[in-house]
Amino acid sequence: MIATFSMSAIAGTVVLHWLSGRIFPSAGAILRFSIIFIVAFPIVVWISSLVFDARMSRVAAAAWYFFACELYVFCFTLSLGSVSVKLLYILRAGPRSRRDLEEAYSPAGMVDIRLHRLVAAGFMMPGEEIKVTKKGAMIARVALVLRNLLHSTQKNSFRQTLPS
Repeated sequence: MIATFSMSAIAGTVVLHWLSGRIFPSAGAILRFSIIFIVAFPIVVWISSLVFDARMSRVAAAAWYFFACELYVFCFTLSLGSVSVKLLYILRAGPRSRRDLEEAYSPAGMVDIRLHRLVAAGFMMPGEEIKVTKKGAMIARVALVLRNLLHSTQKNSFRQTLPS
Protein backbone atom coordinates (compact mmCIF):
# COMPACT_ATOMS: atom_id res chain seq x y z
CA MET A 1 0.00 0.00 0.00
CA ILE A 2 2.84 2.42 0.84
CA ALA A 3 4.62 1.77 -2.44
CA THR A 4 1.38 2.10 -4.42
CA PHE A 5 0.56 5.39 -2.72
CA SER A 6 4.04 6.79 -3.32
CA MET A 7 4.25 5.61 -6.92
CA SER A 8 0.85 7.16 -7.60
CA ALA A 9 2.16 10.42 -6.17
CA ILE A 10 5.32 10.32 -8.30
CA ALA A 11 3.23 9.49 -11.38
CA GLY A 12 1.12 12.58 -10.70
CA THR A 13 4.26 14.65 -10.20
CA VAL A 14 5.72 13.44 -13.51
CA VAL A 15 2.46 14.27 -15.31
CA LEU A 16 2.52 17.76 -13.76
CA HIS A 17 6.15 18.10 -14.87
CA TRP A 18 5.19 17.15 -18.41
CA LEU A 19 2.26 19.60 -18.40
CA SER A 20 4.43 22.39 -16.99
CA GLY A 21 6.78 21.90 -19.94
CA ARG A 22 3.88 22.53 -22.30
CA ILE A 23 2.64 25.56 -20.37
CA PHE A 24 6.04 27.11 -19.47
CA PRO A 25 8.46 25.86 -22.14
CA SER A 26 11.04 28.57 -21.48
CA ALA A 27 11.49 27.59 -17.81
CA GLY A 28 14.18 25.00 -17.20
CA ALA A 29 13.05 21.43 -16.72
CA ILE A 30 14.83 21.03 -13.40
CA LEU A 31 13.45 24.33 -12.10
CA ARG A 32 9.92 23.29 -13.09
CA PHE A 33 10.31 19.93 -11.37
CA SER A 34 11.81 21.54 -8.26
CA ILE A 35 8.85 23.90 -7.92
CA ILE A 36 6.40 21.05 -8.37
CA PHE A 37 8.27 18.93 -5.82
CA ILE A 38 8.41 21.76 -3.26
CA VAL A 39 4.63 22.09 -3.50
CA ALA A 40 3.84 18.38 -3.82
CA PHE A 41 6.04 16.97 -1.05
CA PRO A 42 4.15 18.60 1.85
CA ILE A 43 0.88 17.55 0.20
CA VAL A 44 2.11 13.95 -0.06
CA VAL A 45 3.15 14.03 3.61
CA TRP A 46 -0.23 15.48 4.61
CA ILE A 47 -2.22 12.93 2.57
CA SER A 48 -0.08 10.09 3.91
CA SER A 49 -0.93 11.25 7.44
CA LEU A 50 -4.62 10.85 6.54
CA VAL A 51 -4.19 7.48 4.83
CA PHE A 52 -1.76 5.68 7.14
CA ASP A 53 -2.22 5.18 10.87
CA ALA A 54 1.29 4.26 11.90
CA ARG A 55 3.87 7.04 11.99
CA MET A 56 6.47 4.79 10.39
CA SER A 57 4.12 4.16 7.46
CA ARG A 58 3.80 7.90 6.89
CA VAL A 59 7.59 8.31 7.01
CA ALA A 60 8.03 5.36 4.64
CA ALA A 61 5.52 6.80 2.16
CA ALA A 62 7.26 10.18 2.19
CA ALA A 63 10.67 8.51 1.82
CA TRP A 64 9.46 6.39 -1.11
CA TYR A 65 8.11 9.52 -2.80
CA PHE A 66 11.28 11.51 -2.11
CA PHE A 67 13.62 8.83 -3.45
CA ALA A 68 11.40 8.15 -6.47
CA CYS A 69 11.55 11.87 -7.29
CA GLU A 70 15.33 11.78 -6.90
CA LEU A 71 15.54 8.81 -9.27
CA TYR A 72 13.33 10.59 -11.79
CA VAL A 73 15.52 13.72 -11.69
CA PHE A 74 18.65 11.58 -12.01
CA CYS A 75 17.30 9.75 -15.06
CA PHE A 76 15.95 12.97 -16.55
CA THR A 77 19.24 14.84 -16.21
CA LEU A 78 21.18 11.80 -17.40
CA SER A 79 19.12 11.79 -20.58
CA LEU A 80 19.67 15.54 -21.02
CA GLY A 81 23.44 15.36 -20.66
CA SER A 82 24.28 11.97 -22.05
CA VAL A 83 26.40 12.02 -25.19
CA SER A 84 25.17 8.53 -26.08
CA VAL A 85 21.53 9.56 -25.81
CA LYS A 86 22.19 12.64 -27.94
CA LEU A 87 23.92 10.55 -30.58
CA LEU A 88 20.90 8.26 -30.70
CA TYR A 89 18.64 11.31 -30.98
CA ILE A 90 20.69 12.68 -33.91
CA LEU A 91 20.69 9.30 -35.65
CA ARG A 92 16.94 8.99 -35.15
CA ALA A 93 16.51 11.66 -37.83
CA GLY A 94 18.50 9.58 -40.31
CA PRO A 95 21.90 8.02 -40.93
CA ARG A 96 25.02 10.15 -40.51
CA SER A 97 28.62 9.48 -41.35
CA ARG A 98 31.08 8.75 -38.58
CA ARG A 99 32.90 11.96 -39.51
CA ASP A 100 29.72 14.02 -39.05
CA LEU A 101 29.22 12.53 -35.60
CA GLU A 102 32.85 13.06 -34.64
CA GLU A 103 32.62 16.71 -35.69
CA ALA A 104 29.40 17.19 -33.75
CA TYR A 105 30.91 15.60 -30.66
CA SER A 106 34.52 16.64 -30.75
CA PRO A 107 35.81 17.79 -27.35
CA ALA A 108 35.59 21.41 -28.55
CA GLY A 109 32.05 20.81 -29.82
CA MET A 110 30.94 19.34 -26.50
CA VAL A 111 32.43 22.30 -24.64
CA ASP A 112 30.64 24.69 -27.02
CA ILE A 113 27.31 22.96 -26.39
CA ARG A 114 27.77 23.11 -22.62
CA LEU A 115 28.91 26.75 -22.69
CA HIS A 116 25.88 27.66 -24.79
CA ARG A 117 23.58 25.98 -22.25
CA LEU A 118 25.29 27.68 -19.30
CA VAL A 119 25.01 31.09 -20.97
CA ALA A 120 21.35 30.45 -21.90
CA ALA A 121 20.60 29.47 -18.29
CA GLY A 122 22.28 32.65 -16.99
CA PHE A 123 25.20 30.89 -15.28
CA MET A 124 27.89 32.44 -17.51
CA MET A 125 28.42 35.63 -19.47
CA PRO A 126 29.79 35.30 -23.00
CA GLY A 127 32.48 37.56 -24.37
CA GLU A 128 36.21 37.64 -25.06
CA GLU A 129 36.62 35.96 -21.70
CA ILE A 130 33.85 33.77 -20.36
CA LYS A 131 32.86 34.80 -16.85
CA VAL A 132 30.62 33.18 -14.28
CA THR A 133 27.58 35.15 -13.14
CA LYS A 134 26.49 35.49 -9.52
CA LYS A 135 23.87 32.83 -10.22
CA GLY A 136 26.55 30.49 -11.62
CA ALA A 137 28.87 31.14 -8.67
CA MET A 138 26.04 30.33 -6.27
CA ILE A 139 25.35 27.03 -8.04
CA ALA A 140 29.08 26.20 -7.96
CA ARG A 141 29.19 26.91 -4.22
CA VAL A 142 26.14 24.72 -3.61
CA ALA A 143 27.79 21.94 -5.64
CA LEU A 144 30.95 22.30 -3.55
CA VAL A 145 28.96 22.07 -0.31
CA LEU A 146 27.11 19.01 -1.59
CA ARG A 147 30.37 17.35 -2.62
CA ASN A 148 31.81 18.03 0.81
CA LEU A 149 28.68 16.69 2.51
CA LEU A 150 28.74 13.54 0.41
CA HIS A 151 32.46 13.02 1.06
CA SER A 152 33.32 12.85 -2.61
CA THR A 153 36.92 11.85 -3.31
CA GLN A 154 37.16 14.91 -5.55
CA LYS A 155 35.49 17.29 -3.12
CA ASN A 156 37.99 20.12 -3.52
CA SER A 157 38.83 19.57 -7.18
CA PHE A 158 37.28 22.83 -8.35
CA ARG A 159 37.48 24.97 -5.19
CA GLN A 160 40.31 27.18 -6.50
CA THR A 161 38.27 28.13 -9.58
CA LEU A 162 35.38 29.62 -7.62
CA PRO A 163 35.19 33.40 -7.38
CA SER A 164 35.12 34.84 -3.87
